[in-house]
Amino acid sequence: MAPNHNLTMHNTLSSPIIISLSSAYKTIMKLIYPLFILIIAIAAPSTCQENAEEWLERGNELFSQGDYEEAIEAYDEALRLDPENPVAWSNKGTALINQRRYEEAIQAFDEVIRIDPELASAWSYKGGALHELGEYDEAIVALDQAIGLEPENGSIWSLKGSALYFQGEYDEALNAIEEAIRLEPDSTIAWSLKADILYEQGDYQEAITAVDEVIRLMPDYPAAWSNRGELLWRLERYDESLEALDRAIQLDSDLADAWYNRGEALKAQGRDEEADVAYTRAKELGYSS
Repeated sequence: MAPNHNLTMHNTLSSPIIISLSSAYKTIMKLIYPLFILIIAIAAPSTCQENAEEWLERGNELFSQGDYEEAIEAYDEALRLDPENPVAWSNKGTALINQRRYEEAIQAFDEVIRIDPELASAWSYKGGALHELGEYDEAIVALDQAIGLEPENGSIWSLKGSALYFQGEYDEALNAIEEAIRLEPDSTIAWSLKADILYEQGDYQEAITAVDEVIRLMPDYPAAWSNRGELLWRLERYDESLEALDRAIQLDSDLADAWYNRGEALKAQGRDEEADVAYTRAKELGYSS
């Protein structure tokens, strides 16, 4: 999703539900596949394989505790003993993603793909890591591979839509997001991406409809209310805008974007003193253009 910008100068929602891929990608990835589950072979494994499985289980335990560095070391031990283990490579890649070590994560998922090129999750994780690095063309190539293998996975479509969005390919992005919503109609990620795309296209009314879906799914999410307020003041529906922004501030009194948007709505109504108070509060909370 888009970074936080001053709306007066940049045509971008100021409080996107997914402010950056650092959060968006992790959220989408959690929806695509959980941490791989160790599958025990029916045939009796060798001693090395048994030890590799022990290290893999240890890595998974550390991963679940949020100790990603130690988990990576455990996965490396598993791979030293069983270098062709796609589960260990994939889990290592996932741990690296959680440390924002995206180049290394891509290398890990390339190993998974080498071993099992039909594994959709490896392609989708690779695509997400490339997305985080801003390599959108390559990300889309990887995500298309994932979609070809698993076309009914709405989260992968959302990630592709996000990559297209960042490239400014709004029509294609919207098509991808519509497919994501068809597959997962209760995806807050897909609806929030749709709102941002429609905003960029200047279709504020339809963007409100998308934000309203986010609010339906997450009624206490302050950024969604702030976005709704912003869109309403852009449509010159100032009273409704202030109602939405007041709700955002009620939910999170430290949401700088909501205060800034409130200032814009008040200023448009000629309520300059109240607007100045809102702008000052936004600045105190770190709002900047």
